Amino acid sequence: MKRKQIVLVIAVVLVLPLVFSGLSYGQAKRLSVATTVAGGPWYLLGGAWAKLVNAKVPGVDLSVETGGTIPNVQSLQKETVDFGLSNPEIAYEGYMGTGWAKGVKYDKIRSLFPIHASETIIFCLEGSSINSVKDLTGKTVSFGPPRSTSDIVARNVTAVLDVKPKIRGMSFQSTIDGMVDGLVEAAILNLAHPAAPVLTLQTTKKLKFIRFTEEDFARILKAYPMYRTVTMAQGIYNEFPKGGYKTLQIGTAVLTHKDLPEDLVYKVVKATFENVDMLKAAMASATYTVPENLKYLVLPLHPGAIKYYKERKFEIPSNLLPPQ
Repeated sequence: MKRKQIVLVIAVVLVLPLVFSGLSYGQAKRLSVATTVAGGPWYLLGGAWAKLVNAKVPGVDLSVETGGTIPNVQSLQKETVDFGLSNPEIAYEGYMGTGWAKGVKYDKIRSLFPIHASETIIFCLEGSSINSVKDLTGKTVSFGPPRSTSDIVARNVTAVLDVKPKIRGMSFQSTIDGMVDGLVEAAILNLAHPAAPVLTLQTTKKLKFIRFTEEDFARILKAYPMYRTVTMAQGIYNEFPKGGYKTLQIGTAVLTHKDLPEDLVYKVVKATFENVDMLKAAMASATYTVPENLKYLVLPLHPGAIKYYKERKFEIPSNLLPPQ
């Protein structure tokens, strides 16, 4: 009897790990990626990426969940999701416990790869008395959806520049409607361009795009060195300044948490870069998804991602190496 009991115990010990792993008995490992509200750009991009992973990484079933810039960081810290889309520059505040994180460190989050980028534009109707960023003080200005990338960047920038508008948290489409109705005097929005709401507004209204000065950029980048500048092409929008529109660019990356297995992460990163055309077919801005852009990630990399980049002979900046 004792011998049978020992054999039974051994059998249970050997079988249990298989039962509780997502790969037992031929079942795919179920994973999730947090994006944004259903129908939003990140939701669509996350769906395209999930389709890529499910097709190219055997044994994985990746589903898309809703979320947001900050909620996705919080979910990754709690490990209630496996992957999440967020802005490295904003997630970095969470990692360090600064800014929106207010002293709480989200130190489990790790970078995988860049997937998207967006730029901040400031605009009003052509007949407005607003001619500079400083003129926004006292004006009713939409910062985009509350706690979104747009909202966080706008709040950070106006605080640094000591500009004090009357802030409205509104969806992008509501911002456009509010400008037409006179409820909003200007907007500071971070979007992927050309953005449909802005193009729609330009079918009936002429716009004035407000530019940051070089002094503005110097103050912003001193306070937020993880931000960067870019000059958007003049032809993106009607009424864009001659020579283009210099502004702030914010990246979007796929993040994970430090406890996801290295081999799994390696396979996911490798499959993504080898099949990136599947992403580009879904969203043009996925042209940003190239290994060379790892320098913009800011947050420490996951070991599985490091394995891929080293295999491809890419130099990894020291600030992207995870803590020991």
